[in-house]
Amino acid sequence: YEIKFIPPKVDAQGEYDINVSVIYNGKIYSYVVKNGLTYGTENVDVALIIDSSGSMVDNDPYGIRKAGAKLLVDKLDVGDAVTVVDFDSSAKVLMPLRVIYNESDKEAIKNAIDKVDSSGGTIIEGGLNEGYKQLNSSTTNNRKVAILLTDGENNNPFDYTVLDNYKNDNIPIYTIALTGSADEDLLKQIAS
Repeated sequence: YEIKFIPPKVDAQGEYDINVSVIYNGKIYSYVVKNGLTYGTENVDVALIIDSSGSMVDNDPYGIRKAGAKLLVDKLDVGDAVTVVDFDSSAKVLMPLRVIYNESDKEAIKNAIDKVDSSGGTIIEGGLNEGYKQLNSSTTNNRKVAILLTDGENNNPFDYTVLDNYKNDNIPIYTIALTGSADEDLLKQIAS
């Protein structure tokens, strides 16, 4: 696997697109997240909801989902906050929502990301529930977002009611499909 993150040239505060290209078995998959990054004085609370199911042994043997999550943490600013949620057959919070004040906060968050394993089933709504609880517990006035990284085949019929809290609080969920075996239709429905 090879993932290229091409940040846009930043000339001013504002919103910018994220361009993501993945090369898998010699084929290039590209995706653009419109207004995916906001540069300026606005801080953000981010729920990193990371698939740790057993299928990740084959679908992400090099830990690209972890490397990508850590890259995001490196790009965050003082005042941003991050929670790390690991999900498989159940969900667990590896890092409760933590405000970044310095580099040691970023290192603690990245250490939590390193604890994401690869075993069990895939219950996406469990990860989304825990991510929402963490964002809802925030004491900041930051904008809130969730980022779901998964190979995306839910083991049970997906319970769409988990999305109601996100909709009611206007919290976007950005979904990232890891490999072509992901249920892209489900991930598009979650994101929309």
